[in-house]
Amino acid sequence: MSNLSSLTDSKYIKYYSYIFFLFPPFLVAGPFLPDLTISFLSLIFFFFLIKRAYKKLFSNNLFYFFLFFYFYIIINSFFSYDPIISLKSSFPYIRMIFFAFFLSFLLSKIEDLCKIILFSLSICYVALLLDSVYQFVSGFNILGYVATNRISSFFGDKLIMGSFVSRTLPIALSILFFVKIRFNELFKAFILLITGVLVYLSAERIAFAYYLVTLIFFTLIIFSKKKFLITVLLFLFSFLTLVHIKPNSFDRFFFQTVKQSKETSYYGFSYRHELHFITAFNLFNDSKLLGHGLKSFRHLCGLKNYVPTEKIIHDNTVFSNIEGQVFFLNNLSSKNKNFLILEKNFDDKKLAKIISETNFDEFYLFRKLDEGLYNYKFPNEFNGIYVKNNDFVRQGDPLGFNYEFSNGCNTHPHNIYFEFLSELGLIGLLFLLIGLFFVLYNILITLKNIYFKKNINSNSAFLFSSLGILLSIFPLFTSGSFFNNWLSSIFYFNVGFLIFFKKNK
Repeated sequence: MSNLSSLTDSKYIKYYSYIFFLFPPFLVAGPFLPDLTISFLSLIFFFFLIKRAYKKLFSNNLFYFFLFFYFYIIINSFFSYDPIISLKSSFPYIRMIFFAFFLSFLLSKIEDLCKIILFSLSICYVALLLDSVYQFVSGFNILGYVATNRISSFFGDKLIMGSFVSRTLPIALSILFFVKIRFNELFKAFILLITGVLVYLSAERIAFAYYLVTLIFFTLIIFSKKKFLITVLLFLFSFLTLVHIKPNSFDRFFFQTVKQSKETSYYGFSYRHELHFITAFNLFNDSKLLGHGLKSFRHLCGLKNYVPTEKIIHDNTVFSNIEGQVFFLNNLSSKNKNFLILEKNFDDKKLAKIISETNFDEFYLFRKLDEGLYNYKFPNEFNGIYVKNNDFVRQGDPLGFNYEFSNGCNTHPHNIYFEFLSELGLIGLLFLLIGLFFVLYNILITLKNIYFKKNINSNSAFLFSSLGILLSIFPLFTSGSFFNNWLSSIFYFNVGFLIFFKKNK
């Protein structure tokens, strides 16, 4: 083979078509098969790059951007806290980049590849819907996975069905705007309806946010008032029906989110996420320029220098709500440090009666009222106490602290901007910000082109492929690790379409 175009000879086309038809089901099956596919295709691409057969690639600015990013994470690994651990992730990362550009090339050479991928995604959505409904009704899916409040279908105990659907939906919509098929408008509505049901059944809040943003963009580019009204009414009716059938998803999406936003200062993120972010920022402060290297967060987050200990203790301290004397009810060496506070001049006989009648499996703070006694329940285990037996405390004095999370540890900070700050430093964050502004700029320009009726279909295709990238790197969303194999597979799958539609818009 003398050039890369030979890759699209008739004897090879069917094989690539088979591979990409199977790629969406592989994503449903788990991270191994898509990663194996990506590795295989990237090796083919690398072989022809060595022969310099694809010269146009070297005039593509996006290729240089991703290549510079790859070289940076390689260099950064040598300065990380553990070069071996970091290199295990950074060195093979080039496969993702090659996969995206190989996909964009094949999309331009294989006429029906877009339709094949769309057909495969559609089959996945329908199969997931049928299995999810069966799982919701029967309590288990066809593979025997037991249903919970968050339906997962073939994903089993990995509650990521909504993530898969919401992250691949922009790809499906971009293809639908680009290719010409019969009943195109009905197909768009069909895809949006099915994916909406799946996201709702999954009860994944971030997936629901992704879906809503995608739906909003879809309605933005509907010029017909009739189509707009039909779309809004259809999805409103569907949503109300789903709320009636499965109200706990609605409760998780809205009421739990509102409650969570009131309990934390971090814009609605959970307290545990808040600890992740602070820990990541502490890591960043210790190495601002380069960070600590890929995969470092999970290994360093428990070290004393990075744990927000003062915050954890402060936020979880219990204060006395009365003035009185402290009495311990069990041995201080016991795991459970149960004590109560009695107001002055409390009747000793009543105290003996309380002790004899109370189940001290739980911790109670007793308070004397005009009509009997009032008991206030606390956790049954204290991580630390401030008071001693027979101490006198005033109202508002600290008694002890009890926390669920002793640090902000996890495998990653659950936000890719904090992940980049802590592991790749300011230089790494610069790459991410450039990508964010590139996508935002292109979305705004594309929306303007659509409203001025310039190449509506091709611009709409580019818009949704750009939106898929934006959702993955939007700074105000929690997220999985940017370098997670499964998430990277979907991300660079989307990048491949972005590159292709950018050339064709």
